[in-house]
Amino acid sequence: MKVLLGMLLVTSVIVSAYCESPDEKLIASIKASNQNALKQALAEGANVNLADANGTTVLMLAITFGQTENVKTLLEKGADISMEDIRGNNALFIASMNHRNEIVKMLLLKGADINAKNKQGQTCLTAALNKRLPDTAKIIMESGAPFAFNSALLNAALRCRNEEMLLMIRKKSVHEPKDEKTIDKLLERIRENNRKREALKKPVQPEKGYAKYFSKPLFTALPLFIIALSCISIIVIKKMVLKNKKKT
Repeated sequence: MKVLLGMLLVTSVIVSAYCESPDEKLIASIKASNQNALKQALAEGANVNLADANGTTVLMLAITFGQTENVKTLLEKGADISMEDIRGNNALFIASMNHRNEIVKMLLLKGADINAKNKQGQTCLTAALNKRLPDTAKIIMESGAPFAFNSALLNAALRCRNEEMLLMIRKKSVHEPKDEKTIDKLLERIRENNRKREALKKPVQPEKGYAKYFSKPLFTALPLFIIALSCISIIVIKKMVLKNKKKT
């Protein structure tokens, strides 16, 4: 424990020594995963919504690295959860696609919009489903916020290969009665695909009795070999007979 505290202290000193402005210290503290240095940078006036040229905020950076405590501190200091990067991804989207479930919960409690779309038309829910993260998708759907039923959501559910997810979409999403048939068809498709995958996983049963011997390649090709040999023998005999006739 003492060694760990010593390492954190050294890292904090290094961050302070080589970074001049509070903003530089803030970025360095996240890259070094140093909570004390992050708090110090914020205390010195660092911009809690600092972003780079790609629109990636310090909050998004901490989320990507899975720094739950640093994310908590940034949120407490007023970090804007609605900010987007150049791809239109916000904090909740990044947390969802990176399987940061605890951070997803924190952002939902802060009122993050689960229906916000990026430039590709994807939401945090479709991101989680496309990444095959059903536990993350479940957290989002159980947040209580309504979400729309659309083709992008269905395609993501199909990609997730999870029957439970589609049943939750049926239960939680806002959709028309006519959409029930579409859901039923997709459910059957997922079930059929899952059955096929399970069948492929089953080991091939060994053949019993004499069948296991006659199923070998040697015994499969043996009849053909005998037939071919017989044909060659007949041809050779015919030629020999013709030769003898000519001599006589």
